[in-house]
Amino acid sequence: MLSRILVFIAVLISSAELLAQDLEGIRNKKPLEFGGSLSAFADGYFVDGIEPRSTPFNWRLTGSPTITVYGITLPFYFNIGSQARNFTQPFNQFGVSPKYKWATAHLGWRNLTYSQYTLSGISFFGAGVELNPGKFRFSAMYGRFNRAIRLDTIPQQFVTPEPVYERKGFSTRIGFGNTSNYLDFIFFKAKNK
Repeated sequence: MLSRILVFIAVLISSAELLAQDLEGIRNKKPLEFGGSLSAFADGYFVDGIEPRSTPFNWRLTGSPTITVYGITLPFYFNIGSQARNFTQPFNQFGVSPKYKWATAHLGWRNLTYSQYTLSGISFFGAGVELNPGKFRFSAMYGRFNRAIRLDTIPQQFVTPEPVYERKGFSTRIGFGNTSNYLDFIFFKAKNK
């Protein structure tokens, strides 16, 4: 399994090196641009006469900053909150998808859609690449879809999580066409541990 990950990372790195050699029109690009959004949320929960079903105070900070360096776009996303727990990390997710011309890399927490039946917005933690030069379409990803949650026999004050197997998988897509007319061949494999 480790050898597969290393091969995938080597392919990603070699692709990035090839992209770095294309310096056409770099003088016409702005050296640095910054944009995006930031949101902060907070709420309180107070009850009398019954057991509390949540913590008294919750907060969450969500942002999607985008940095563009000489025409290479680096969109980031983060979601951090007080509800993050060691067993699932439901709110602490970071990822980046740098894009240059027809190539995009995906690192960290991402979600891709190969079809309405494959990946279709499912979040994963891993790496991926999309190459769309002209009418050729290629994409590959590898990552973890679920983190394992062990059975907790000690009752918790608020929520005892259901046990879940760890699920890892990979997928590739190769095709020909444009966004409205295309033919894609998709392979997907996942395994629970």
